[in-house]
Parts: sequence; C-alpha cells; structure tokens
Amino acid sequence: FRQEIWRYTDPERSGILWELLDERRRFRDYLEYVLKMPVMFIVRGGDWIPLGGISFREFLKNGYQGAQATLNDFELHLSTAFPEARLKQYLEIRGIDGQSAELIPSVAAFWKGILYDEKTRDKAWQLVASATREERQRLVEEVPRKGLQASLGKTPILEIARELVALSCASLGTQTTEEEGRSECVFLKRIQKAITDPGKSPAETLLEKWNNEWQGDIRQMLAYLRI
Repeated sequence: FRQEIWRYTDPERSGILWELLDERRRFRDYLEYVLKMPVMFIVRGGDWIPLGGISFREFLKNGYQGAQATLNDFELHLSTAFPEARLKQYLEIRGIDGQSAELIPSVAAFWKGILYDEKTRDKAWQLVASATREERQRLVEEVPRKGLQASLGKTPILEIARELVALSCASLGTQTTEEEGRSECVFLKRIQKAITDPGKSPAETLLEKWNNEWQGDIRQMLAYLRI
C-alpha cells in the first residue's frame, strides 16, 4: 500500500528517474536533477520556512528573502527527494522499507552482494536491461497490487527475484574474509525461506495468517508485526 501511495506523490521528487537509467549517466546528472527540484523548506532559528516552489539552483543563485543557501540546506534538500533510488552520503533503495526484524540484515546483505561486485552488477542488470520503459512502468503499477505475481514484460518477477537472490548469494561467497569465517549469504536464506521459495510476498503471507490462522484477531497481528 505504501508503494501504491508513492505512485501519486509529487512527480517532481518521486517515482523512477527515467532519464538516469541510461548507462552513460553520471553523478553530475543526479546533481542536476536535485538542483532543478523545488525546495520544500529551509530551517532558520528553529523555524521551518517554505520557499514558494523555487528550485535549489535559483535559491543558490539568488537566495530567498535575505536567506542564502548553505551546505546544511542542501543536505536537507537531498532528503526531500523521493525517487525509487536516491543518493545522499550513500545509495538508498527506498522501495524496500519497513521489513520485519529478521529480514532487516537480509536487505543489507542482498544489496552488498549485488552492488559490491562488478561482475554481479553486470549480471543483475542483464536480467532487466532489455525491458522497455512501458514494461518498467507497468511493473511499477502492478507490484503494489500483484506482488511477486507481477511481470516485467513476459518474465514473471518471481523468476527474476529468485535469480537476483542467487546472484547475490554467490557474490557474497566471494567477498567473505578469513576473519568472518562464513558467507553473509546466511542472511539471504531468510529471504528464500520466507519469500522466494514459497513465492509469496510478505503482504500475502500476512493476509493468509489474518484470514486463516488468526481469524481476524488484531492482537495476533500486532504480535506478529512487533519489532
């Protein structure tokens, strides 16, 4: 439901940055996107001051009602960009928010496996590289409603998810140090057990428990979701 809500939230600062999907794009292109994005507010003396929709580039050049742009203003501005993936002091993958406690380390391990190895990044990209913009947009619309039953073009997203987890697991195995003694793929086993092996999203599992095991008992649901 959260993902569905974001589909209808401020298109100037949310959604997929289609122009940045080109492999020739650089950090500078993300910077340009942020500079032209309207500033929501700045903070001065504890007061939150709206800037009337001017871009950060305009604020940087001309100021606003006597206030001049600062580095703190820019860092705050970065946190008001809400695309699917955003750059701050790190790369933030936003669509994976709100996991159960046991899956929180699995998220970090999954992305470490995918992103920290060049060959794995290339293999992961090849799984989706041929998709058109229309197919990607259709996936964005389907995932909140269909979960792992959605498709990217003609390929079921569950199939892609299973391949991505396998790629990440193999990559983590090559990144293990002598001090660690074991691969961090152990955390991905939780994703496989809870999601990709049964082929159910966490939402589907929750709904099944609500309708069957819990019989609509809100106390059992709260206990299940407690962190």
